[in-house]
Amino acid sequence: MRATGYWFQLAADALFAVNIVDDSTLTDTVRRVTALSDSTTYYWRVRARAGAAASSPWSTVWKLTTVPPGAHPYPVHGTWNMLSLPVHPANPGRRAIFPTSITDAFTYIGGYQKRDSLEPGRGYWIKFPIDQTVYLSGPLIQRDTIDVTTGWNLIGSLGTPVAAASIASIPPGLTTSPFFGFNGFGYTLGDSLRPANGYWVHAHSDGKLILSPSGAIPPENRIQIVSTAEAPPDPPSAGLQRDYRSPSSFLLEPVYPNPFNPTATIRYQLPVNSKVSLIVYDLRGQVMEVLRDSFEQAGYKSVEWNAVRFASGVYLCRLDAASLQDPRNSVIQVRKMVLVR
Repeated sequence: MRATGYWFQLAADALFAVNIVDDSTLTDTVRRVTALSDSTTYYWRVRARAGAAASSPWSTVWKLTTVPPGAHPYPVHGTWNMLSLPVHPANPGRRAIFPTSITDAFTYIGGYQKRDSLEPGRGYWIKFPIDQTVYLSGPLIQRDTIDVTTGWNLIGSLGTPVAAASIASIPPGLTTSPFFGFNGFGYTLGDSLRPANGYWVHAHSDGKLILSPSGAIPPENRIQIVSTAEAPPDPPSAGLQRDYRSPSSFLLEPVYPNPFNPTATIRYQLPVNSKVSLIVYDLRGQVMEVLRDSFEQAGYKSVEWNAVRFASGVYLCRLDAASLQDPRNSVIQVRKMVLVR
C-alpha cells in the first residue's frame, strides 16, 4: 500500500482508552505535541492511510516519558534502592519527587522510620517496579553538613560526586567505617558518594560529616576510615522478599538450563552475610563478565547471565564468598556452562 497520509494517536494508557491526540489528517511523518504533563509516561502508535478507506494495521505501541526542563537524570533499579536528594526540589514530597515509586520512603534513625517528605543529607530506601531513569529538578546541592550518631547512619550525597576520603568532620578526624552503597542485589563499598545515592556509614562517635567538592577540605579535618567486619542493617522488611530460613552452607548450584542460549540462571546459597564475587571466565581464564562483587545478606540468591554478546563455547562460573564475621569461613566453587547458538 502506498501511503498518502497517516493516523496518529497518543494516550496516557497502552490500551488507548482515552486519547490525548487522535489525528487522522497527517500528511507528514512529524507531529508536534504540546501541553503534556512533566514526568509522565505516554503511549503512541501510527497507521498509514491510502485514500479515504484503506488503512494499514496499527503499528507497535511505543512509549515516551516527558522530562521537566533542566531536570537531571538518575538511574534506579527495579527493586529496592538507597536514594537521596541531589537537588533542592520545589516539592519535597516522595510522590512528587519519585512518582513511579511503589513504596513509602524509609530513613534510619536508630531504626527504620517512614517519611512522606524527603530532606537533603538523609538516605532513603525506596522501591521501583522496573529499572528506569528518574528526572529530578532543582538547584544541585553543592555542600552539606550531616549529623551522625554512634552506630549506623543512612546518609545522602550531593549533586556532584564526593570522594569518601575527602569528607571532613566535626570534630575533625571522626572515625568511621567505609561507605556502603546498594546495587539492587547487595551492599557494595563506595570509594565515592554518587549523586542521588544513599549510603550506610558507621560512626564511632557522634558528630557531623562535611560533604563538599573534593579537595576543598584540609587533610587534618578529614574523617578516618577504618574497615569493619559488621554489615550494615538489612533493608526495610516492608514489601521486601526474603527467605525466612538460611542455607546451612555455601553452595553454587548447577547452572540452568545447561546448555543454554542465550540466558542462563545461576543460583547460589549463602549461610551467613558474606562478601561475594561471582565471575564468568572463558577456558583461557579471561574475565567475560563480573556478575556480582558486593556484600550480600544470607539467603538463597540467583542471577541471570545474558550471553548474547558472546560466542558459542564452554564458560566457567566461579563463586568466591567469605563470611563478613569470620573470613576463614569461605568457599570457592566453579560450575561449567555451555553456550550453544
